[in-house]
Amino acid sequence: MMTFYKCEIKESANLVSVTVYQQQDSQTDWYQQYKRHCNSFNRAQEIAEQEQKARGATDYAWQTIIDTREFIQ
Repeated sequence: MMTFYKCEIKESANLVSVTVYQQQDSQTDWYQQYKRHCNSFNRAQEIAEQEQKARGATDYAWQTIIDTREFIQ
């Protein structure tokens, strides 16, 4: 059984949120494991990278989703 991770980076109001979800295998639901807010998109990317390393997730098991609707002006 393999663990998969999904990291969502979204902007809401003046904050950028980083949310990490975990899935035990492709047959189970995603569960929120971590959420953090920061002030910039660059910092959010750093947090996502740190979380991937902390969990020992390979690039295959880690997916980062960036909601760019608010970033593009």
